[in-house]
Amino acid sequence: PPTTTQPPRRNSALNAAEQHIRVLHETWPTGNLDRLGDFYDENAILLPPDAGAAITGREAIAATYADFENITTLNAFEITSLESFLFETGTAVHMHFDVDYTLQDERYRENGLELYWMDTRPLILWRHQIILTSRSR
Repeated sequence: PPTTTQPPRRNSALNAAEQHIRVLHETWPTGNLDRLGDFYDENAILLPPDAGAAITGREAIAATYADFENITTLNAFEITSLESFLFETGTAVHMHFDVDYTLQDERYRENGLELYWMDTRPLILWRHQIILTSRSR
């Protein structure tokens, strides 16, 4: 029977992008924040979940992880799905996640979607996080 396999170059690029995202999300929950800039292009842009002003630059984006760590206690983080789409100039990655954290003695559980645009190195050029559901317990 016919199969629908992807060409090796396509698989390699998609695997590299997805692995890059997985390692990013294995790194920040451990508190190893000094490595976070390594995942982003120098001029990367992050669009925050509150639709606030864009955060521009590797160092400013890495600082958002430190800000989160300083004001919350992370109880759990899980990637629930990861899907990538290859283009000639890079890869788009859609990542669904669940996060459980405590902020000012209140516990929150959220699920959301992060959208990434990555170049072929791979480094993240653009990231946007969307909180799909949020509830306190």
